[in-house]
Amino acid sequence: MMQNSSPPHSQAGAAPPPGLGPTIAIHPSASGASLPAHHPQQQQQQQQPQPQSPTINPAVASALLSRETPLTKPGMCKVVATYFCIAVLVAAVAVAPVATYLWFKVQAPATNAGAVIASYVPTAEVMRTGYLDVEVKWMGVDVVAGQSQVIVTKVRPFGQYAAGPGSTFLQQGIELFVNGNRKSLSADTPPGPMTVPIVHQDGNPNYYPYDQHTARLGMYAMTTTDLAATVAALAANTTLGRNPFVPLKWTISAAGPATAFAVSSTNDDAAPMAALGIADVPVTMARTVATKAVATGIMVGMWLIALCATAAAVAHVSTGTMEGKGAAVEREGKAGSDGGSKED
Repeated sequence: MMQNSSPPHSQAGAAPPPGLGPTIAIHPSASGASLPAHHPQQQQQQQQPQPQSPTINPAVASALLSRETPLTKPGMCKVVATYFCIAVLVAAVAVAPVATYLWFKVQAPATNAGAVIASYVPTAEVMRTGYLDVEVKWMGVDVVAGQSQVIVTKVRPFGQYAAGPGSTFLQQGIELFVNGNRKSLSADTPPGPMTVPIVHQDGNPNYYPYDQHTARLGMYAMTTTDLAATVAALAANTTLGRNPFVPLKWTISAAGPATAFAVSSTNDDAAPMAALGIADVPVTMARTVATKAVATGIMVGMWLIALCATAAAVAHVSTGTMEGKGAAVEREGKAGSDGGSKED
């Protein structure tokens, strides 16, 4: 019987004998191609996807690098406290001028009414001979019309100009001139009040409440006889030879609406003329402290309200801008991360 010459291990399905070295396994689907043997764990690692490096949008990266810390919204208590402080400040600025004005309004009659602006007293010799006592009150100031109203409240004769000792009647007729306005005082009638407009020399009401106005009060008196003699001497181009003016003792005081102004005078230069019987008094009119305080307080209050409103608007816009910028950066970051994951 003839034996097969092929080795036993060459038969299909036969296990190789031990000690014959490495063997080659043939995959059935490789059509005769030989492949190295693979370990099961290595094959599982190869099947798992390798991690990829994340991608970042350049615009998002630039925004993240330049991003500032967003402003935190203040709490409700802080907001309420801030607005409460602003309300108290505005109320104080609004109430302070009104309180100042009311205080001066109450105190004005006691402090300003009857305040003497200027006065003049003749010498003792002149007062023994005779004079006229004239009282003038500065009643009203109209800065728009540029004039003031004064009233000659009392004209009382003394000495040779009185009808008798202690009499209010004149011994003879006297002509009284106040800033060019003529007032005839008859001998048989006691002198009455006389209202005279005084035109301002300068002053601009547009500078309110710090405007200042000036005027001059000129006043003199003559008897009817001396006035006629003076007119005749002037017509003849001669001199009268004596002083035709009646000596005056005068007092100028502030009263009525004039108390809203600080009316003052410096009558030092008026003394030489007053000795001749002529009153030439410069008068200055300015706003009172109460008026200046009220006007200034109102202006400051309006500026404070405007500044507070502007600051609140700027803070609101800045906070909204920072919040919008932060939200936009967050949205771009999320969009960039979502795009990167989708690309993976």
